Amino acid sequence: MRYITLCHSSNNDICDSSTDKKGPEHDGLSDFGAEVVKEMNKLGMMIDVSHISDKSFYDVIKLSKTPVIASHSSVRAIARHNRNMTDDMIKTLAKNGGVIQICLLDDYIKDPDTTTMYYQKRKELNQVFDTKYDSMSDEEKKYFEMSGNYSRKNIPRPCPLLPIVLIILIM
Repeated sequence: MRYITLCHSSNNDICDSSTDKKGPEHDGLSDFGAEVVKEMNKLGMMIDVSHISDKSFYDVIKLSKTPVIASHSSVRAIARHNRNMTDDMIKTLAKNGGVIQICLLDDYIKDPDTTTMYYQKRKELNQVFDTKYDSMSDEEKKYFEMSGNYSRKNIPRPCPLLPIVLIILIM
């Protein structure tokens, strides 16, 4: 292994995620996570800070003896998503000698247009998933999943690259 992303969409034993709906579990990096960072440094593995909470990020930066990477993050000043990095985080990453690779998925490079049918349908489906999915019968889950596929396939989605194209043309 060359690198490990410390967490994904949920908190884990290593650290808090930037998007866990339950909120922080460790207030950043856990004690076990600190040991993981030290061991990764010792083994020469890169530490990937994409997806981790802001507090987890600063804990890793403070503890790591080597530069870290953000393998698929974006910029919070452009799109206000919790997974994206603040200007201060990006500057801190640079001072550490690390790098950020920008994730070009539209949710992370621009704020959503909340007036579109696509946004409204996704919001509705996400709300059902977040509050009711675990208690649904298998038949209800199947229907719900089919509804989700319908929205992704049949509701027009805005072009994600338009802001990038416009920025390039203006420059």
